[in-house]
Amino acid sequence: MPPLPESLKKLIRRIQGRVGSLEDLIEILKKAHSDGIISSDLYAINERLFQIADKTVDEVMVPRVDMVAVSQDTPASEVIEIYKKWGFSKIPVYRKRLDDVVGILYIKELIKHLNEIERLNAGSLAIKPYFIPDSKKVIDTLREFQGRRISIALVVDEFGSVIGLVTLEDLLEEIVGEIWEEFDREEFLYRETEDGTIIFNTKIDLEEASRLLGRKLEAEDVHTLGGYILMKLDKVPRIGEKFVLDGVEFEVLEATQQRLKKVRAKVQEAPNEGEVQSAA
Repeated sequence: MPPLPESLKKLIRRIQGRVGSLEDLIEILKKAHSDGIISSDLYAINERLFQIADKTVDEVMVPRVDMVAVSQDTPASEVIEIYKKWGFSKIPVYRKRLDDVVGILYIKELIKHLNEIERLNAGSLAIKPYFIPDSKKVIDTLREFQGRRISIALVVDEFGSVIGLVTLEDLLEEIVGEIWEEFDREEFLYRETEDGTIIFNTKIDLEEASRLLGRKLEAEDVHTLGGYILMKLDKVPRIGEKFVLDGVEFEVLEATQQRLKKVRAKVQEAPNEGEVQSAA
């Protein structure tokens, strides 16, 4: 992130401890803009930032259906294999069902005990979980994460049922990513390239992607290209990974541990269903 202008640093120092709400801060920024303390572009970005931060966590969380969690009785060796497959460094641990989460297992802690892994299970090293309501604001969640020095929380509804999880990475990605898209003229759902490939935003409708590729891409109960790929692979592929599905070769261009974002696609002459390979 580029350094903040000195004028904005002074403004932040001046208002620290005097802001009672998000609305107060937006009003202060408006006043700073009218007084010429911050530029129009910087003001627009800051205002957009706080609009996004005012979202609730249920709008940015990883939904329950996409969570990777394990039973407290799961052998530690199996947890390592799950980590290798999915890449998640923090895994919720439950007693008998997902609504009864007893802890969060940090893979870095498990790795410290590799010499005794055979006698450990997921519950042995799980750390007490933190729960937040689905109505909590993103900005307030960020502050709470900072204050409690945590980076993951389980999201619960009004009945106490776990409906998802949210990580510090998710929150920052949501804020920075949406601002980037807001001011990025290159936002798109697909782009055809000169070499005959198509770059897709994985949010594109699966039927539209099928039409553009001239191939019938099908997967049960999914509606986007991203959902189709995740359903077929049963994992979130890594950046650079290549694989072939229904006669189309895909290459991952952008992804996080939880989400697939952009892929390059090229129709093969002869379909070779199911082949998966990682880029060097």
